[in-house]
Amino acid sequence: VDIGSSEHPRRVNADESTIQHMLEAALAIKSSHYVTNIKEKYKDLGLEGEQVMQVSVFAGDKEVWALVLGNNDAGSGKYAKIPNADDVFVVRGSFWSLTKNGLMDWRDRQIFSLKDTELTSFKIHKSGVPFLVLTKDNQEIWSLDPQGTKMPLAFRQDKEAVAGLVRNAISMQAHGFVDEKKELS
Repeated sequence: VDIGSSEHPRRVNADESTIQHMLEAALAIKSSHYVTNIKEKYKDLGLEGEQVMQVSVFAGDKEVWALVLGNNDAGSGKYAKIPNADDVFVVRGSFWSLTKNGLMDWRDRQIFSLKDTELTSFKIHKSGVPFLVLTKDNQEIWSLDPQGTKMPLAFRQDKEAVAGLVRNAISMQAHGFVDEKKELS
């Protein structure tokens, strides 16, 4: 996703599932009926002026699919045409609802790109001192490490809760982003 200005171009990773959903929705667009080929009606249909939206899909540098979207029709469709063509149709599908997304909706919100199977230990520090240390044994079972975690004498650990803590930590998602420079105190 390009989130930068032309003066400061910047790209960030996109959310793969959102992109896949958008491409599937684009392929599912169906023409409902023919409307017109009279160019004077384009403005009323939302196919010329500032509200026009053109969606293009590329393979490398080659455009392989494009559609110009206009206003909603009286039913549940949207006026659309192929660029450089005169014919206007009403199309149906969920595709244009995805075009309402803001830039943050397209961004990858995944904080860690880790899988539980790749990890061997998990540590939480408080004030620079280990507070909770978890390790994984040969059977891939997480447990509290008694050398790194202070536990009461009769403490019994819940192995599912310990494993759930690791799963939750590595599946955290970003809620928002700070893209401009900020000074942190």
